[in-house]
Amino acid sequence: MHIRRIAYAHEVEGLTLRPLDAEECRAGGFTPAEALAFSVEGSDEAWVIRRHGRMVACWGYRTRSLLGNSVDVWMLSGDGAGGMSVGFARESLRLMRALLECYSSLHAYVWVGHTLTLRWLNWLGFVPGPVRDEFAWYVKERG
Repeated sequence: MHIRRIAYAHEVEGLTLRPLDAEECRAGGFTPAEALAFSVEGSDEAWVIRRHGRMVACWGYRTRSLLGNSVDVWMLSGDGAGGMSVGFARESLRLMRALLECYSSLHAYVWVGHTLTLRWLNWLGFVPGPVRDEFAWYVKERG
């Protein structure tokens, strides 16, 4: 697994999202390509994850307000993301801890039909919050 920082939407062109990720994008009113572009371009920082030379996922974060101490995190996975379990789990935990050293809380807004992501967020220690329009807020706080 190789992780590289990116800054522009064209850097994720060619990432074919997993069916549930694509469905989540559509549930939010975006095509998969629009959601990728919006997510990357609107992020403070974003990364692409490659496995065996193939782009398999993209993730990033953006601060919630100019003076805020919390961030929204996001991730969109490609059809090659399966099987990244142990290394990906370790890296995810490391990255969440690093963000929590800088910010007091992490927030994720997830389509309730994406059960794989909901389980992943729970495993990472995020706490489910309110559901609105088929999307749930998840929060992970420092400490």
